[in-house]
Amino acid sequence: MKRRHGTILPLTLALLALTATVLAGICRQNMRDVLRVGQDADELQRRWGILSCQSTLLPRASALLAQSEKLSGHPAAAVQSDVTLGGRRFLLLFADEQAKLNLNAAYWRHGRSRIEQLARTAARIGTSDLAVRVRPMTGGRRPKPDDPAPPVFGSFGQIFDESATRSSQPLVEATRQITCWGGGKLNWRRTSLASLQAILPDDRQTVDRILSQQRSDPQAPLAQFLGALQLTPEKRRSMEELFTDSSTCQSLWIVCGGDPGAPARLAVREIGDDGRTRVYCFSW
Repeated sequence: MKRRHGTILPLTLALLALTATVLAGICRQNMRDVLRVGQDADELQRRWGILSCQSTLLPRASALLAQSEKLSGHPAAAVQSDVTLGGRRFLLLFADEQAKLNLNAAYWRHGRSRIEQLARTAARIGTSDLAVRVRPMTGGRRPKPDDPAPPVFGSFGQIFDESATRSSQPLVEATRQITCWGGGKLNWRRTSLASLQAILPDDRQTVDRILSQQRSDPQAPLAQFLGALQLTPEKRRSMEELFTDSSTCQSLWIVCGGDPGAPARLAVREIGDDGRTRVYCFSW
């Protein structure tokens, strides 16, 4: 019996040790599962909030910009707001993309070097270390004056090196004055001094006249606006190719948590010449 008892005791201790090890492993796995479930739920809530903001608010972007103008009495190229959904805060930035300089149009008028210059200027907005890496789509020829210019930039990923920044905020700031969408014409009622200087770099007099017209009569139709600039017939035809008095393209930046370093999404809504509505989405 002593011999048996002496054998059973070590086996019992070994089983207890093994059981404790197994239980500890199960507990650790359960804790990981609980954390993963919590993370999955948080991610699901974040995605739900983003999609809710996009589907509900992006179609109303044009109306929100117009409402802001009515309340302030001044042109509104962008409107910033925030909303709380499910206890999570979302920072929202609505913008008229046709109030911004179109990089596709600028590329065909001035070439790649001009795009790189404009991108570097945009990247310096704020305290940004956003790297410029211009990569136009290959192929295509410079269009004739009466032909539509094919797009060579379809996203900001072809303009900036997004992998070089850990935050979406530099990209949000850098894209306040430039765009890849909207057909190429500037909405003269809402466009900025920076965009005007970029598209008319050697014509400060016309830039000043446009800004003055914005302040005095921002609701004037395009023909009246151009008439007020007192242009030669040739210059007027050139300006008709550059400007419009309405917009068919709006965007919405959605930054989760209201934190500049939080995940972000850009949604662009564009009505094409064929009347079809297209939505482009990008996430960071």
